Amino acid sequence: MRILTSGELVKDQLQFSSLFAQSASAQLVKEVDRGGKKEIKTAPDGRVLYSTALKALRLVDGVPVGEERGVSLAVIDTIDIAAGKLYRLKGSVWITPYERDGRVALSIIAETVEPVGSGIGKVNFGGGQ
Repeated sequence: MRILTSGELVKDQLQFSSLFAQSASAQLVKEVDRGGKKEIKTAPDGRVLYSTALKALRLVDGVPVGEERGVSLAVIDTIDIAAGKLYRLKGSVWITPYERDGRVALSIIAETVEPVGSGIGKVNFGGGQ
């Protein structure tokens, strides 16, 4: 099952960040190995996908509190990624849930991402205040 939505509809539910900067030109074309033959991954509409350094963040009341594991993100249009800055999805978004190691994981494809606010700010990684 693949769910088509938009960045506008999920802007308060999904945010991403990276611990290091990555230029748009450094984002590699996403490939998959099919029996020793590499194939370029594409979006449902046929456009080429790129990998980013962005990691999904777990949100509580719209505030990032840690990394959300089991979520992969590929984009169609790359942008420069700044370290520690928050990003949200922009344009068309395809979300595909799947099972990995007995848990539900998500594969997300977005047209692109855009910065949100000025950065991560205070993040609670250990559960303590």
